[in-house]
Amino acid sequence: MITERLVLVGLPGRFSVLDEHTPIVQHALRKGDWPRYLAARHGGKAPLFGSLALDRFSAIIHAVVMGSGIALVPDFMVRTELEDRTLQQLDPEPFLTGFTYDLSFPTKRSRNKAVDDFVTWIREQAAPFEPN
Repeated sequence: MITERLVLVGLPGRFSVLDEHTPIVQHALRKGDWPRYLAARHGGKAPLFGSLALDRFSAIIHAVVMGSGIALVPDFMVRTELEDRTLQQLDPEPFLTGFTYDLSFPTKRSRNKAVDDFVTWIREQAAPFEPN
């Protein structure tokens, strides 16, 4: 349904350069995201300094808002923070991870209005994040 796009975010004016002194906040269960991002965008250089690992993207976003460093997070999870300028996107291009977010449900069972309404709603919410 949605192809995952990670955006590099940080506090406006706080961390504008990714170097060996920039603290990063990363997902504890997805430690490969940073090396893949750095290989694709920065020639494989790994200036990872003072990394903080958390297990939920919402916690990572909160840590960045509180000034703990910069992070790679799904674009749809920081839409509000980017729009209200609480956070800024530090790399203009999202990083495609190759992961997707999908909605699955059994089709053999009889469908009901609640399921149909939910599927319609989730597709509407996902539409702005689908590839063009």
